[in-house]
Amino acid sequence: MAAAVAIIVVASAAAVLLLLRPQAPAGIAWPALANATYPTSLVRGGATLRDGLYDVPAAPGSASRTIVRLADVAAFGDLDGDTRPDAAVILVGSGGGTGTFVELSAVGNQNGAARPITTTLLGDRVLVRGVGIAGGRIEVRMRARGATDPLSLRTREITRHYALANGALVLLDEAESDVDTAPADAFQYRPQRIDLAAGASRDLAGSLAPGQIAAYVVHGRAGERLDLSVRSDFDNAVLSLAGLADGNTIVSRREYAVQRSVTLPSEQDYAVKIVSLAGQQLPFTLQIALRAAAASPSPLPPSALPLPSRTPAALPPPSGLVERGLGQASGEAQAFARSRAPTWGVAVVVPSQGVVYAENADTQVPTASVVKVLVMLTVLEQARQDHRPVSEAELALLWPMITESDNDATSELWEDIGRGQAVSAYLRSVGVSGFTPDPGTSWGVSFVSARAMATVLAKLLGGEILDAASRALALQLMDAVVPEQRWGVTAGATGGDQIALKNGWYPGEEGWRVDSVGIVRPQAGVPYAIAVMTDGRSSWREGIDTIEGIAAPIKTSLRGIG
Repeated sequence: MAAAVAIIVVASAAAVLLLLRPQAPAGIAWPALANATYPTSLVRGGATLRDGLYDVPAAPGSASRTIVRLADVAAFGDLDGDTRPDAAVILVGSGGGTGTFVELSAVGNQNGAARPITTTLLGDRVLVRGVGIAGGRIEVRMRARGATDPLSLRTREITRHYALANGALVLLDEAESDVDTAPADAFQYRPQRIDLAAGASRDLAGSLAPGQIAAYVVHGRAGERLDLSVRSDFDNAVLSLAGLADGNTIVSRREYAVQRSVTLPSEQDYAVKIVSLAGQQLPFTLQIALRAAAASPSPLPPSALPLPSRTPAALPPPSGLVERGLGQASGEAQAFARSRAPTWGVAVVVPSQGVVYAENADTQVPTASVVKVLVMLTVLEQARQDHRPVSEAELALLWPMITESDNDATSELWEDIGRGQAVSAYLRSVGVSGFTPDPGTSWGVSFVSARAMATVLAKLLGGEILDAASRALALQLMDAVVPEQRWGVTAGATGGDQIALKNGWYPGEEGWRVDSVGIVRPQAGVPYAIAVMTDGRSSWREGIDTIEGIAAPIKTSLRGIG
C-alpha cells in the first residue's frame, strides 16, 4: 500500500513539473502570414492579403491594378524581446506603373497570430536572395543596381541589417560587393528516385538554400496510400505532390502543408517536392511511406484549374511566311485531321523555307499547359532585358514547369513576370498574335491558336528571339520533358531525331482539351516547329490519338525535304 502511495505521489509530482515547465511559444504559420493586413507605401491604410495576394484596380474603372504579393521567403526569430518568434517577410508590389517595389515587413507574434508592425522599402526591382533573424536583428541579402547602372541592371550584392525600434525598422549597416553569378548550364535539377514497395518507408534528410526545391520521384499504384511528412524549423519546408503522367496536382505548395496522407488515383510516377520558404539555409527531414491499396481506389481528382468553354476567334496570319494548306505538307495528315471533328487547329512552320502549312490555324483554344512555353520565353526575355543571367530561383521553377509540367511552379512564375499581360506584351514585341490571356491568376484559362504557338517556336528555332544562351536553355528544357509526357508531336520520330516539346491536357465541360507543340530537328530533313491544338475530345487518349494521327504523316513527308 505504501509503495502504491509513493508511486502516486511521484506521478503527481511529475505532472506538476510538466505543467510548470515553460512551453515553447507558438510560431506564426504561413497561412496567417498570407492572410494579414500589411502597411505598405502602395496602399493607404494597408493591404489586406488573401492567400498571399492583394489585387485591386488602381482607380475606379482603371485597367491598371495595384498588386501586393507576399514572396515565398521569410525568416523567424524574436524581434521585440518577448521571446516569441516573430517574422520578417518580403512584399512585392506594383501600383500600375513600371516600378516593382520590394519591401521588408516586420511581423509581430500575437500568440501565433500575425501582427504586421511596419514596412520599409528595399528598392525598385531589387532581387531579394535571403532573409535571416539573429540577435534581434534582420539580415537582408539582395541584388540591386549600381549607382550609374540602368534601373534593371543588377550588378551589386547588398547586405543590410535592420532592427525594430519604436515601431519602425531602422537600418543599422549596409555592405556591398560585386555580383557573383553562375551560368544557367551550371544549375542542376535532378530529382532523386525513391524505390518504395507497399508497406515500406524511408527517412530522407537534406538542406535547402533560400528558394530551393528538393525533388523526389516515387512510383505508386491506384489505391495505395502515400504518407508524407516534412520537419523543419518553423515549418518553413512545405510539400508538393503531383502525378507525372496525368499532370494532376494533388498537394499544392500554396497549401503550405507539412504533412499529408493521400490515396493515389492511378499507377504512375509521382513527383514529391520539398519547397523552402526560409530566408536562410534550411535543414529538413522527409518521412515517406507507402501503404497497400484499400478495397477500392479513389477516383482521379479534378485539376485546380477549371477552364471555360471554347470561344474560338479568327486572327490575321503573320507576315513574312508563305502560307500553304496542310494538305501540301501531307495529304494523309489533312485527311485524318478532317475526320476528327469537332475542333482542332494545325500549324507547321519551316523557317528554312519561309513556309507555314496551316489549317484552322487561327482557331483559339484553351492553352492548358502549353502556355508554360510562353511563360518560359517571357521569363528568359525579362532576364535578357535586365542584362542578367537567369537566377537560380527562376531556374528552380523553370525546370519542373517545363520538364514535369509542374503547376505550382507555373503559378509562381506567372505572378513574378506580371501575369498574362506580360506574356501578351512579349508576344507582341516579337510580332506574334493569337494569344488571349486570362487577366488573373488562372493561366490555364488563356486561349491561343496553333499559328501563334508554331510561329513563336519557329522564331526560337530560327534564332530570331532571345539570345544564344537563352535559346539554348529553352531547347534544353523542352528536350528534357519526362518520358511520361513525350507524346503528341513526337509521333513518327526516328532514333536520331531531336524533339523539344510541351504538351497540355485538361477535361472541360465540352470534352478534353489536348494540345501538343514542339520543335522537330530530324536526323534527315528540315527542322520545323509544329503545333496541334484540339478541343472537345471524347477522352484524353482520343485527343492524343488525334494529335499523333496528324503529326506522324507530317513528320514522314518532311523527312525527305532538305
